[in-house]
Amino acid sequence: MEVKPIDEYYLGLYDIPLLAGEPLTEGDNDIVVNETLLEEIGITDPKQAIQETITIGGQEVTIKGVVQDFH
Repeated sequence: MEVKPIDEYYLGLYDIPLLAGEPLTEGDNDIVVNETLLEEIGITDPKQAIQETITIGGQEVTIKGVVQDFH
């Protein structure tokens, strides 16, 4: 799994729409994930991923948004 740190401006800057959830806001400790990660953790509906807690790098984080794979 690749982790790419982003800020609250990233999605808008690159015109990446959310499939579900909300964009990050300043000071958020939540994350935005893509469809590939959802497949890896066994979630098929992006809306079901919102507010799910997952562990990345030994730290528990909450999914705030889901984006389509874009690479």
